Amino acid sequence: MKHSTVDAMGLRRRTVLFGAALPWVSAPAWAASDVPDAGKFFRDEETLSAHLSPDGKRVALRTVAKHRGVMLSVLDLASMKPTILHSQEIADACNVEWTSPQRLIFSVEERRLPQGQVDSGPGLYTIQADGTAFRQLVERQEIVKVEKIDGGGISGAVPTGAAPKGAGGAAMGQEGMGFKQIADAPNVKNLREVESDRLQTWNTFVLSPIESATQDSIVMWRPKGTKSAVVELLEMNLRTGRARSLDVPGEVVTAHADAAGNLRAAVVRDGNKMLTTWRDPATNQWRTLADCAPEAEADWGIKHIDPRGTLYVSARRGQDKLALWSYDVNAARWSAAPLAQSTQFDVDAQVLVSQNKVVGFRFTIDAEVTQWLDPDFRQLQQQLDQLLPRTVNRVAVASQGNPQQLLVEAFSDTQPTVYLLYNRETRKLARLGSLRPDIASKEMASMDVQRFAARDGLEIPVWVTRPKGAATTPLPTVLWLPDALHAHSEQWAWDAVLQFLAARGFAVLRPELRGTRGLGLRHLHAAGSGPFGTGTSNDIADTVQWAIAQGIADPKRIALGGSGFGAAAALTAMARHPQLFRCAVAWSVSSDQPAALRQPVLLAHGDRNDAVPLQQADAFRKAVQSGNPASEWMVYKSEGKNLRDPANKTDFYNRAAQFLDKHLQAP
Repeated sequence: MKHSTVDAMGLRRRTVLFGAALPWVSAPAWAASDVPDAGKFFRDEETLSAHLSPDGKRVALRTVAKHRGVMLSVLDLASMKPTILHSQEIADACNVEWTSPQRLIFSVEERRLPQGQVDSGPGLYTIQADGTAFRQLVERQEIVKVEKIDGGGISGAVPTGAAPKGAGGAAMGQEGMGFKQIADAPNVKNLREVESDRLQTWNTFVLSPIESATQDSIVMWRPKGTKSAVVELLEMNLRTGRARSLDVPGEVVTAHADAAGNLRAAVVRDGNKMLTTWRDPATNQWRTLADCAPEAEADWGIKHIDPRGTLYVSARRGQDKLALWSYDVNAARWSAAPLAQSTQFDVDAQVLVSQNKVVGFRFTIDAEVTQWLDPDFRQLQQQLDQLLPRTVNRVAVASQGNPQQLLVEAFSDTQPTVYLLYNRETRKLARLGSLRPDIASKEMASMDVQRFAARDGLEIPVWVTRPKGAATTPLPTVLWLPDALHAHSEQWAWDAVLQFLAARGFAVLRPELRGTRGLGLRHLHAAGSGPFGTGTSNDIADTVQWAIAQGIADPKRIALGGSGFGAAAALTAMARHPQLFRCAVAWSVSSDQPAALRQPVLLAHGDRNDAVPLQQADAFRKAVQSGNPASEWMVYKSEGKNLRDPANKTDFYNRAAQFLDKHLQAP
């Protein structure tokens, strides 16, 4: 379901272990069958993100290279010539942001490695768009002293175990990147200066979003001492790597810079209260904005500061739903009404700025919405929506320019994101790349959000996905539950899990249980104090009864599934309402769930799960299987709380589908 207005406003290696004795798994049964394979849906992406430069003249792209690592390149839109800035098999470029029209920052991660094999932080690096002036700013693990830089390259040993093998990039070769010898780096031509004593500690991060228009510096933060909620603020010079502490009164929780890069506002802790402090541009003195204090919930936040001293703030201001308001610091006055709101969803909007002017607001309700204030952008959006009527079409705004070519991201429930260039003069689109070019939209199942009243009257949204071309008769159904308590509400976008399950012939329901964020305070607080209260289980049972009444679900063929909180909630609901469910699939389930389950359960766990150690999960598995021999157990080596290795992910979902087939397809 696509919306154009708001309702109120118009990895690589795999080792899988199985069973009590944990022997190697043999070849899976589906390998020789013609049923849809999970590998089609959980395959590596191709173009992961695109980032328009502030002047609109370049696009930074994160794409998967032939070696399957994520490389970073910059495309000059005038010449359409790309420049590769980073490319390594293991160290994937991530968190890319432009700090000026010519300079970027980025970090790295090992996205395909299981969590147990990852032993370093993301670091932080800066580089010019032409590949020059590369510098590391934040260490990944241990700092490495470089002994010598000369025409023959760089020499200096990395301490044993200092960082993971194979990290680094085409523009890299600097300390802390994980080479056994720095000289092993594939290319160090961009390295101009190495001063390892200036690297910031691994837990130093960028204050985001970056709104600075300056050339040289960004604001960063890191936890202050043992008080994890309190932060220290730094100003980092990107050219020299030097940083200085910023003086802000009180215990800072969050901070915000204006468009010129000046630290202008901060939320500080004062005992049990949270205060908003403001640094006056004329005097540089800090003062408290008494009538602009954060509310109790964590959703409150400053989204933008304009040059005239107007704050754009996501706040409830006594209402159930979060909305976007403006606050005039000089007049100490809130806007008379919200600038963006919804009657059914919280609105936590991004403020879009072009040439120091607020041109629109972008936020997600059941789908992403852009509310344009600028008539030219509004007209452009209309043109794009006519060309691409079946997708959400996100226009990237150049903050410092008005380019002829626009970057557009198009996506929907059946279409993974496609990155396009739109020529304003010719009104034609050119394709830059796609997240999953192998996915055929016409073969995907559509999803729709419906609503029903729970037994206590609380409205529960539920996303419904039926197999493509399925008859309107009741189907075997899987309720796939959210991974975390207080997870944010779903949105209208392509999802590998539900598309795979739908391709295997299941109707998939995703209820937004009480406690879900993004649906207002009443819905959030209705979960009560316990994560597995009767309210949550009743919502799951009520979803089943509703789906049966609607003719969606076959009452004799209903299953539950999920990971983390979703796995625990599924098993709790199945224990409390055993008559409703045939089986369940649970990844990373906690050990304090009811073990007296009579329905078959597929339990799977990572042996490096820090949240629920394998020993506890195995004890729970033994308790379940002692009275339930039909249950199954799988352990994935080196995986943590979440599956990261694509091969492991594919294996798990194939086994989950085989398990569901076994217990649901037969009446």
